[in-house]
Amino acid sequence: MAASTYEEIMRDISAKKFSPIYFLYGTEPYFIDSVASEIERTALDEDMKVWNQIIVYGKDVLPDQIVIEAGQYPTMGDRRVVIVREAQDMDSKPKGDVEALIPYCDAKLMQPSTILVVCVKLPEDKGNHKTLYSKTAKFATAVQKAGGVTLETKRLYDNQVVGWINNYVASQRITIDVNAAEMLAEFVGVDISNIVASIEKLKVAVGGKLSHITADIVQENIGLSKEYNTFELKSALMTRNVAKVNRIVKAFSLNPKQHQIIPIIANLFPVFRKVLIYHYSKNLPMAEILKAVEERSEWSMRENVLRPASFYNPQQCYRALLLLEQYDMRAKGLNYPSVQDGDLLRELVFRIMNC
Repeated sequence: MAASTYEEIMRDISAKKFSPIYFLYGTEPYFIDSVASEIERTALDEDMKVWNQIIVYGKDVLPDQIVIEAGQYPTMGDRRVVIVREAQDMDSKPKGDVEALIPYCDAKLMQPSTILVVCVKLPEDKGNHKTLYSKTAKFATAVQKAGGVTLETKRLYDNQVVGWINNYVASQRITIDVNAAEMLAEFVGVDISNIVASIEKLKVAVGGKLSHITADIVQENIGLSKEYNTFELKSALMTRNVAKVNRIVKAFSLNPKQHQIIPIIANLFPVFRKVLIYHYSKNLPMAEILKAVEERSEWSMRENVLRPASFYNPQQCYRALLLLEQYDMRAKGLNYPSVQDGDLLRELVFRIMNC
């Protein structure tokens, strides 16, 4: 079986279509934990779990022990489940990495009545863990050749978070305002587990069935300051509200770890880009304008594009984009001396509002 998507794997598990071996690996732990937990929950009836479900952790087990467990026949049942969580921790032992599990992928050794689930959570800095990445890739290839299921997970990029939130709440039969999704992304970040936990928190907070998420619900229950957040900075900057921009930047400088300039720039760049595109496409039919500026509705375009367009003409948008690119390089230390984020942000917003 070839590598599968998370959605395909979860559908098959729900339909009780199991593979004899799953290899779940990557830098985003949410999908790894979700698949393993769903197999743990559904593969065996409750009365069979005590006999035929084995859950071990990498720090406590060696590959040969896993092979022995996976090779056993089920007791008083027709299926056995062996789940190896945090298998990357085996790497600290001699011959204790996932590459040592490759022999189990041989058809002569693999036990067809066993579901073996191996979970490896990879560090994001691949350069410092080349050996772990290499061994993981070798085992993934062996699993695929044996007809097993592999799932490689990756952390979301900043510009993917809002889209993921929209898709996730839709899967939960919940709708969410554009502003609410952006605020949730800005506060929680790219960690999917934290995003899901925050949405669950909102469900509890409203005290009933949550059908629609507004910006007010996010502000009141996730702990996001109503005034001092990136969303409000963006809104104030795009309407040239000098007093409010200065208050927010001052607050950010007092808490630099929570308000780093690089994510702030990443949030500002698409806004000026959309406004610039709008200025050069505003004579087109509305449907084409919406597509050009990547907005879903006329309402969201009014808030996110038309309003800022009345404060920034095309030349000012272009200059703002150049400034954002320049200060992004400065924040990353590329050909510029190191400067505190607060000082850089203060200088950046001053230059944008006066461009």
